[in-house]
Order: sequence, then C-alpha cells, then structure tokens
Amino acid sequence: MITLKVKIKTHGVHVIGDGRSTSLCYDKWNEEGIVSDVITKRTVYEERFDYDIVVAEMTENNNWKWPSEWYFKFHALQKFKVLILNNNKKDKVVWLTNDIFKTGTKQVWMDLSNYNYIWHERNYKQFKNEERTEEILIRVITDNVKFKIMTLKVRKYKVVDKVAKSW
Repeated sequence: MITLKVKIKTHGVHVIGDGRSTSLCYDKWNEEGIVSDVITKRTVYEERFDYDIVVAEMTENNNWKWPSEWYFKFHALQKFKVLILNNNKKDKVVWLTNDIFKTGTKQVWMDLSNYNYIWHERNYKQFKNEERTEEILIRVITDNVKFKIMTLKVRKYKVVDKVAKSW
C-alpha cells in the first residue's frame, strides 16, 4: 500500500499559479522532484522556516528565500527553477502519465486500477507462493471490467446496444 501511495504522489503534479495552495516541501511542483526528498525537516527548522510553508511564501521578487548555502549543501536545489507566480491564477493539480499531463479523471482511474491489479498480483505471489500466467491475469482483468459494466445503469440507446453487443 505504501508503494501505491508513492506512485500516486509522483503522478499528481502541481501546476503553479499563485503558489498559495501548493506545499513547497511535500507537493511535486518541479520536474526535478519533491523538496522533502532533498532537504530534511531538521535543516528547515534550523533556518526557522516552517516545513508546511507554501511556494508563494518561499519566493520574493522572483527569487527563492532559502539560504544561499543550501545550494552548496543540497546540489539538487540548483536545478529547482525560480517560479514566476501569477496572482490571478490558482494552483491546480494535474495527473502525469508517461510525461504527459492529463486533467481528466479517466486516466487517473485507469492508472489506479493498473496499480491495484499489480498490487494484487504481488500479494498473490508473496502470500500464496504462486504465480499466475499472463492469460489468467488478462482474463481476471477482463472479467472485472465486464462485471463493472454489467452493474452500470444506462438508458437504452442505439450506441449503448452496439457497445453491449461488442462485449
């Protein structure tokens, strides 16, 4: 479950607008990674910064407020580009799949379903000490999709009938 949480965290990318709703340390807003992976809580507290600080509070006049010695101590920070904030635009979260931003929930659910099947398969191997073949996995996934479709309540249209027949 922890690895699933990590996968979700790395897919959710914040696009910065005004920087007021994106955590500087915890959210992924930079292509180089998450600040908390680079700087420890202890270092942040030693400089009297709040670890829950948002991006807008850490920038001033298009420059970072973090101490200049951090660039030497944490080389990865040199790759964190200074953001130009737009006070007329709110931050938003998008889903990143194969380096392509997606804003719709369809792709999010597809990715989460894939992780769910992978997670179940891992548990199957680990706890039952058995490995299922590709054909069995495909059948399991297809059956699950069919069962979910069968529980849908839809109105009768020609298009719906056509899709139903193809299944």
